[in-house]
Parts: sequence; structure tokens; C-alpha cells
Amino acid sequence: GHSEVVRLLIEAGAVWGELSPWCDQAVQDEPRLEPVLRSMMSMAMFFDDFTQFGPFGVKDCPVNSVDVGVIPSQGTVHGIIAQFSPTDRSLSALQFLHFVDGKPYPCHVHHTTLPGAGDFESLDSFSHVERLMLEPNEYVTSAEIGVCSDHVSSLRFTTNYRACKWLGPDPTLSGGTRIVTVAPNGREIVGIFASVEDRFNTIGFLTRLRMGDFPWRTLRNQLPE
Repeated sequence: GHSEVVRLLIEAGAVWGELSPWCDQAVQDEPRLEPVLRSMMSMAMFFDDFTQFGPFGVKDCPVNSVDVGVIPSQGTVHGIIAQFSPTDRSLSALQFLHFVDGKPYPCHVHHTTLPGAGDFESLDSFSHVERLMLEPNEYVTSAEIGVCSDHVSSLRFTTNYRACKWLGPDPTLSGGTRIVTVAPNGREIVGIFASVEDRFNTIGFLTRLRMGDFPWRTLRNQLPE
């Protein structure tokens, strides 16, 4: 099962790496092993092992069943939607979008108590909405959070392929804004948990174990010629 694959990979020291590129190269090197390699990749990429990880204020922002329960164990993140207040440009709503069995799956919308927050389709003046869409086999490896005064003002995500644009105002251009970096090594960011009132006061991320760098030589030596 998945837990056994996780245990074996951890014992092998495979806590960081790019599993998909590794598998593609391994298939090129040994085409006859493709069914085994693809099966191993599938087993190693998806887990129910969700862990909380936050840049600040996490102790005041416990994960609840809503945060974890809406994240599909077999899903992959394909988009992030962020909404910002027109008055002070602070973050007012955030949602992760997943793909499950090829179908879109929207996760819980975290939003402030301000009118219109979380309504991504509205055309009124409140809706300043920005979207980050991911390519197939792309996943979020780290995040940067712009903190202005005592609330979250912007976010930027880095994937296994690229450093994405800032969602919200670029904090490097704003005085009084500090940047907090979240880099949960060996895991991918798949969702958030937050303390939200009229502002996003604290924010943390739900991360999932994504393993790579399987000991290829050991595997090859154990398989029949």
C-alpha cells in the first residue's frame, strides 16, 4: 500500500527530488521496465499524508476538519485564485483548485468578513481577482507571503518549474512590507489554513509528502534480467 511505499522511500533517503523527470529518464534508459516504473511513480506521488506548515502565527491558527477534509488525496493542484480588497489591496479571499480523475475540484474558499469577499465571479468594484494556473505535472514547492502591518497583502508561489508572479501587490515595491518564505522541503503545498476576520491575520499551508529520487540502482539490481 501507500504507507509501505512511503516507508521504503524514507528509509532509502528519498526525501527530495523530481519524481516525474526521473521516471521519464528511467523509462528511456530501460523501456522494458516502464509498467513497473509508472506504477511506482503513481504510488509515490499521491498520499493521504497531509501536514500543516505555516510562516507565522500558526499556533493561533489551528487546522480544522474543513481545511483538511476538502483536499482530495488523489487530486493535483491545477490553480489558485486570490481576491484583493480595492481599498487597501489586502488579501480578501483565497482558494485552491484541484483536478481529480481529470475533473476540476474546487476546495474551500477562505475569505474575510468584508462584503463580496469570496465572490470570484462578481463584476462589482470589490472583485480584483488574480489567478495562477499550473501546467500538467507542475506542483507548488514553496511560497512567499507579503505581510503589511498585521495582515497578509500578497502571495507568490514557486513550483517545480518556475517562480510565479506575485498575486497582489509586489511587496518589494511597497514600503513597510516584509516577506516571509515558506519552503517545506520534500513536500508540496496543496491547500491553506488561515485565521480570517476582516483581514487574513495568519496563514499556513497544508502540505503533502511528494517523494522522488527512488534508488534506481537498487531497484534495477532487484529486478530479473
